[in-house]
Amino acid sequence: MKIKNNSIQIKNKLIFLVIMPVIALILISTIFTYENYKKHTNLNKIQKLIDLSNKTALLIHEIQIERGASTGYIGDKDTFYELLKLQREKTLKQKKELIEFLKTLDKSLFDKEIKNKLEEITNTLNQLEQYREKIDLHNISASEIIEYYTSLNKEFLEIILYISKISTNSEISLELISFVNLLYAKDIVGIQRALGIAILNKNADKNAINDFYNLIKTEKIYIKNFLLYANSDSNKLYNEVLKGEDIDIVNKISEDILQNKNNYDAQYWFINITSKINKLKRIDDYLINQSNSKIDLLLNDSKISIFMLITLSLTIIFFVFILGYIISKNIHNSIENIFHGIEQVFKYINKEIKDIPLIEENISDEVSIKIKDLNEKILNAKKLLDKDYKFLEESLSLSKLYEYAIEKSNIILRIDLNKKITYANKLFYEVSGYTKEELIGKSYEFIKYPDVNDIEIDKLFKIIEAGKVWKGTLKNIAKNGKALYSIATVVPIKNKAGDILEYMQIRQDITEVVDLYKELEDTQREVIYKMGEIVETRSHETGTHVKVVAEYSELLALKCGLGQKKAEILKHASPMHDIGKVGIPDSILNKPDKLSNEEFEIMKSHTTIGYEILKNSNRPILKASAIVANEHHEKWDGSGYPKGLKGEDIHIYGRITALADVFDALASKRIYKKAWELNEILDHIKKEKGKHFDPSLVNIFFDNLDEFLKIRNKYKEN
Repeated sequence: MKIKNNSIQIKNKLIFLVIMPVIALILISTIFTYENYKKHTNLNKIQKLIDLSNKTALLIHEIQIERGASTGYIGDKDTFYELLKLQREKTLKQKKELIEFLKTLDKSLFDKEIKNKLEEITNTLNQLEQYREKIDLHNISASEIIEYYTSLNKEFLEIILYISKISTNSEISLELISFVNLLYAKDIVGIQRALGIAILNKNADKNAINDFYNLIKTEKIYIKNFLLYANSDSNKLYNEVLKGEDIDIVNKISEDILQNKNNYDAQYWFINITSKINKLKRIDDYLINQSNSKIDLLLNDSKISIFMLITLSLTIIFFVFILGYIISKNIHNSIENIFHGIEQVFKYINKEIKDIPLIEENISDEVSIKIKDLNEKILNAKKLLDKDYKFLEESLSLSKLYEYAIEKSNIILRIDLNKKITYANKLFYEVSGYTKEELIGKSYEFIKYPDVNDIEIDKLFKIIEAGKVWKGTLKNIAKNGKALYSIATVVPIKNKAGDILEYMQIRQDITEVVDLYKELEDTQREVIYKMGEIVETRSHETGTHVKVVAEYSELLALKCGLGQKKAEILKHASPMHDIGKVGIPDSILNKPDKLSNEEFEIMKSHTTIGYEILKNSNRPILKASAIVANEHHEKWDGSGYPKGLKGEDIHIYGRITALADVFDALASKRIYKKAWELNEILDHIKKEKGKHFDPSLVNIFFDNLDEFLKIRNKYKEN
């Protein structure tokens, strides 16, 4: 009877807590609060993305000007040089501002599509310097410039177009759509600017006039769409701004271009159409500011609504909380008894107590829990836990055995988060020669070999600080100053929460293998030099020729940007350029008079003979030697041999060796000629620029002539 009465009491109290008016108020306030919150969140998102659109639009504007200036520079270097230089700085500034803004932007605002587009744009922007170098060297056409910059702006515009589609506010959506159409129109005018410059400078392709006509038509379509979606104020501003003498001049020159009347100065065209683009930019700035103002108003209204709804919701929740507290107080003591029993179970699990006490059964009748059943389950759990503890102890024992095996078979080093050495095992002390007192507490820099690049060490720590495993080869310095090489796996050691505690290096010593490899490589290089000298000796040429050509080739490779590794490979490969002469008869090789046509054909075959000798090697230096032997007599204009390769179809190794070989050969006395004077040699190289030699390499040669002459004087014959 008592249980029944208590049940009725609990039931009546619960009914009182969930009476319909309270439920209705909570439900309504929750729904309205949630809807307003979604609206507010969307507005915040739109505001951030509009800021992104604005930053992007500013970069687009600068890229548009650089596109035009770059096209002008190709056709008229002197006129556009300073303008292009200044514009590149402006573009770089806006690029940095956009990148910094993206770092602060919450990436959850983007879906996968927009993230991919941002990555693509970053990759395309990274190519900007490459295109600038081509423009500086005039190794690119006007159409290629326009195509690259236009594709870059197109990717940016696609992001802004995407942003215009995600607003849930119709008025803002229309303004954003009009903004996008204006940006597209402005970019089309920018392409007109670049293409017009190319046409006026007479370096455009044959379809340029037709393309120019299509651009004008496309611009009109985008402007029409802009005016269609824009509000009356924006329409009025457009009509006020897009007029004036500069607009009339642009229209006049455009008409004359379409009629093949191209008697205008490209800079004059650039100035006036840039003025038109700046006027369009004034309008797109106005549109962005207008959108931001409306969003600020909507956000303020949304905040007020949310505040009022939250206040109402909190009042209702407080009312329910008070009622719930009054009811829960009656059953608190009974449940506390159960909680205490459960707490004892967890203490047993954590080994804080040796046995689990059972839960007392004298709890309130309002809590209808079968304590006997619960105690029975606790006893069963205890049996399972005892079994698990035994298994855990066995696992820990096995783990220690594994740790012992790793410790004895590998070199171990541990480093703390401040990059200080905290532990080294016996094997490390043995191979390095350091003692524990000399090593522990020292910075990792203490064992870094002097010639190891700091950038590589920074890369290693960036990877492991990010919680990832690094694998590779490490070069350290032993106590005696010798280099220690090891294959290493660097593992970040983490706690249960995922926080990094320290870094462990597990290594295998490969110092002997590396030393042996270096010895083999040095032997290989020495053999190559000796073979080159043998060929030169056979042809009665000076033995220093191969050494001079090697140093010329290395210097030229470094100056043209091949990098240290490739330059060193070429240095050791170039001495083999004439190795094929071993297959040429002495009667031809050492003939003092001019060779007959038949004899010259035999002499030319030394290139393919050398290639056949070396082509099957897998060694980097010998593979490079095969290329040099085969292509060092090819000429830039295609008149060389053995294949008549032309331009960049000739491997860069062949082009470099060709110039280095001729520079030294002309300066040296041969059986069939006298040594040339330096002025004669330099005049010859200038005349052969773009014929025999790669023009860019000739430019680099003369830009660094003093360094080449130092090498020449070093080996100058007495």
